[in-house]
Amino acid sequence: IVGVTAIGIIADRSITHRIRRFAQKTSWKGSDTLIKALSGAPSLLGLLLGFRTAVEWAPVTASQATLLNEVIVSATIAFVTWVTERSLSALLEAYNTHQKSLFATTTIFNNIIKITVYILGGLALLHSLGISIAPMITALGIGGLAVALALKDTLSNLFSGIQVIASQQLKMGDY
Repeated sequence: IVGVTAIGIIADRSITHRIRRFAQKTSWKGSDTLIKALSGAPSLLGLLLGFRTAVEWAPVTASQATLLNEVIVSATIAFVTWVTERSLSALLEAYNTHQKSLFATTTIFNNIIKITVYILGGLALLHSLGISIAPMITALGIGGLAVALALKDTLSNLFSGIQVIASQQLKMGDY
């Protein structure tokens, strides 16, 4: 575990250093944000691979190996969910710095991205553990319909405001 984790930390620093040098040569401003979002990911991936290797070589019973494999799969799904959320949030932030007029909607979109990614990651995690997610998806659909009907006016105002900002007819500072 320690050896593969150390390799992951070394790879993290090496890859990050090379990407930073490459990013300095490019004109895209979002590269720094994306690098910041992905920093630490190779180290965690090395840790997961170390645990996976240790489980294969450890003298454990079949039931213990199955349990440890489920824990590793769960941790891998959580890792992929975390990296996906950080990457998408960084890309949104990079896009926002490129498009100055959408500044006010960044928090809303960022929260929507985070909630969506974590819900999908949670559903994938539950599915990998053998828990049926079909009833949950049905309940989320019915609950979403109930919330949409209850908050019809509020959601109408929210989406109208997003549409006005996205259409760029009004900009920050307009009266």
